[in-house]
Formats: sequence, C-alpha cells, structure tokens
Amino acid sequence: MRRISICHLSILLACLALATDNTPIASWSFDQGKDTDVIRGFHRFVPGIFGSGLRFDGQTTTVIRSASKAPRLGNAFSIEAWVAIQTYPWTWCAIINQEKDRKTGYFLGIDPEGRFGLHLTVDGKWQESRSDIKLPLYKWNHLVGTFDAATGIRLYWNGKAVGAQPVTGKPVYAQDVDLWVGRNQTPLGLSEEIKLVAPVSYSFDGIIDEVRIHDRVMSTSSSDEA
Repeated sequence: MRRISICHLSILLACLALATDNTPIASWSFDQGKDTDVIRGFHRFVPGIFGSGLRFDGQTTTVIRSASKAPRLGNAFSIEAWVAIQTYPWTWCAIINQEKDRKTGYFLGIDPEGRFGLHLTVDGKWQESRSDIKLPLYKWNHLVGTFDAATGIRLYWNGKAVGAQPVTGKPVYAQDVDLWVGRNQTPLGLSEEIKLVAPVSYSFDGIIDEVRIHDRVMSTSSSDEA
C-alpha cells in the first residue's frame, strides 16, 4: 500500500474537539495486545493515526466483539473512526456494524462512490444517510456519525458537517447479534456496474484505527480543510 499522508495538526485538534467526553462506551485502538476481540482473516498491524492501526485486506478481515460485550445504546449515540482507504468497495462496506438483515441495528460504512454514511433502524424502518463529499484515497479521514431520536442523523468529516437526515423516532437495536468491525453482517448486492448472481460481503480495504462509540451526540466543531 502506498504511503498514507498524515492529517495536519489543525484537523487533528478539530476532530479531538468533537467529543464532549473522551471516555467512550466501546473502543478499538488496534494497538497490539490492548484489544481482546477476535480477528479473523488476513490482517497486519501497521502505523496508525495514533500508535498502530489494523490493515484490512478487502476480502477476509473481520474484527468480532461478541453480542454480550457489545455496547448497549439508547436514543442518542455517536460513532467515530479514523480510516485510510486503499480502494472503494463494490457495495456498501462496513467500518463498524451491529445489525440484522438491515431490519434492526446500525451500520457505519463507505459506499462504492467513496461516500460514507450512518444507517440504522428507526421506528421499524431502515434509514440510510450518505455524506455530501467523497473520501480521498491514501489519506487519513476522521469520520463521525451521530444519531439523536429528536433530530436525526448527522455526519462529520475531519470536523466538518457533510451530511444530515432529519429522521426522528426510537432506534431499534440488534442486541443479540455480534458487533463486527471492517466487514458487513448482511451480504449486499453489488453496484449496478458489477453484476453477480448472489449478494456478497467483502471486508474494508485499507487501515482502520481508533474506533469509538459514545452514548451521546458529540459536540461539533469545524475547521479549515488541510
């Protein structure tokens, strides 16, 4: 994989300012020896945004946290992650998800055009958001997806608001399903340009680091793009 450029300090500080409370209810640092979740498939520990990150191979890599250890979310939450993408996926590909058949649960991922989104079930209906911007390849991207039952979904990239969906209602979670990082729980059909008989489930192609889940909507702060 080509060398990945590091974000400027101003972006790092703006992204850190997103959190009102730096103590998440679940996190993955991918520093060797610190995370205890099962890692399946080919993977490597490589330099991350902080310490080491996990290199996903685009085909087989999956990080699994059992349902019994997964966080229990309420009517508001935030998910953040640092990602460096090598190639865009052929269908929506999860950065992190705990969902079942796209009928319950949540999903933060990237689509074939390089846009990211937060999806979840609200009042029994699967809702999908998508960012206004396309994520660059071979660079670190700080992604945040938030949900509040009173205001809906908000998306942030490197501290900037890049998408929203004003859906309101009670989220419905898939609490009996394991939580996966870097791979879809539910196989999906590919983009219109690529036709296959059956839906597939590929893993993320690139590096994921510092994934965190918060049981509140994170405060927002914008910065100039580096």
